[in-house]
Amino acid sequence: MSRAPGRGPDTLKTNAEFQRVFTEGFRFFRNGLGFYARSNGGEAFRFGIVAPKRFGHAVDRNRFRRRVREVIRLSPEVPPGFDVVICVGKPCGDLGFDVIRKTLLWAWSRIRRASPAAPDGVAGG
Repeated sequence: MSRAPGRGPDTLKTNAEFQRVFTEGFRFFRNGLGFYARSNGGEAFRFGIVAPKRFGHAVDRNRFRRRVREVIRLSPEVPPGFDVVICVGKPCGDLGFDVIRKTLLWAWSRIRRASPAAPDGVAGG
């Protein structure tokens, strides 16, 4: 299932999809953001964003989400075949657009480097 042109990649929607990335994937951190990535065995890049209440007011959390979605939409370098969950680990108001952009570009290169060693999807559930 792909989106309309210019809309960006698909998103993770269900709790089960998020939990699968958390339990079966690998993780790393940078600039107050946590990244959980898992090979999805396909060609599609999918992502989810987690911004808990303790990291700012709704306005700040939603601004953070919009910025992340825009960076992903404009980025030609998203790693295909991965599900990625991006978690905020410090107050959202401290994260400017440029910091988010540079951090996500770094994360895409980190995921691409790990992709040959990334474990295949585990059967069962």
